[in-house]
Amino acid sequence: MDLPSSARATALGGAFYASPKGDIGLAISNPSLLGKETHQQISFNTGLYLAGTNFGTAAYGHFSEKLKTAFSASASYTTYGKFDGRDPAGNPIGDFRAGNFVLAGGAARDWKKFTYGAQLKLIFSSIEQYNSLGLGLDLSAGYFNQDKNLVLTMLLRNIGAELKSYVPGSEKENLPLDLSFGISKRFDKLPVRLNFVAHHLQKWDLTYPKTTSSQQVIGGSSITERGFIDKLFAHVIIGAEVEAGKVIRLRVGYDHLRRME
Repeated sequence: MDLPSSARATALGGAFYASPKGDIGLAISNPSLLGKETHQQISFNTGLYLAGTNFGTAAYGHFSEKLKTAFSASASYTTYGKFDGRDPAGNPIGDFRAGNFVLAGGAARDWKKFTYGAQLKLIFSSIEQYNSLGLGLDLSAGYFNQDKNLVLTMLLRNIGAELKSYVPGSEKENLPLDLSFGISKRFDKLPVRLNFVAHHLQKWDLTYPKTTSSQQVIGGSSITERGFIDKLFAHVIIGAEVEAGKVIRLRVGYDHLRRME
């Protein structure tokens, strides 16, 4: 649920919630980025992730003049490859696969320099014979000042929970809620847009593992509780996008939580 929906967002640290309108690949992560600019845009994204894991997204944008509303539709997947199935005694029982899939639809409308939007998501997960079904909602609002090349957004992602758990009768889990604030600014005389994201603002300590003091672990190394500065900057992603000519963009990002992990 937290994997980036475009290569552009990935290069900027994993999140670009305060982009100017015009990129459907970013708008499916933040519906307030939908608008006339995303009309009939199509986006495909795929990522080669850790340990044979692959993920990707396909998205389409549409603007209705009659309704004065911008819409989006997207499908995302994460596949974990093939596993060797074993019984409790270790005997082979055949191969199995695991994967997650999300179907989403979003809408947004403008009000003066503001845009507000929402997105509904149907989530399906499968691990061998076990399946889970969930429903999620994203809510967002954005302020777009073209004169100052400034974008501000607030985003509440993944409101919702499982409708069906993997094991019948077990507790249904909540989705990974994320309250985020984003700001980006492009300079008039410098072809650079700076991006700042403060994420998971509803929860203070994002570090893992949880410890109260230094603990000895196997191998002789130790785990020390993260200090105030690490916990603060674990919420921060920063990035920069440089226009190096008409068709070339250079992007760099830093995610302190990912660096710690």
